[in-house]
Amino acid sequence: MSGHISRYNPQSRTFVRQGQSGQWQPKVLTQRPAERTTLNAVSPATNTTK
Repeated sequence: MSGHISRYNPQSRTFVRQGQSGQWQPKVLTQRPAERTTLNAVSPATNTTK
């Protein structure tokens, strides 16, 4: 039931529940920086390998 309530809460938009951990982390901070760090980490790795 709490899941349905969280859907209507304003926090649901900015915060995403991390699976079993149940910790609420900011969507923007977790996704965007994570993608940038992974791309930066992979691009040099692929360049060195090639």
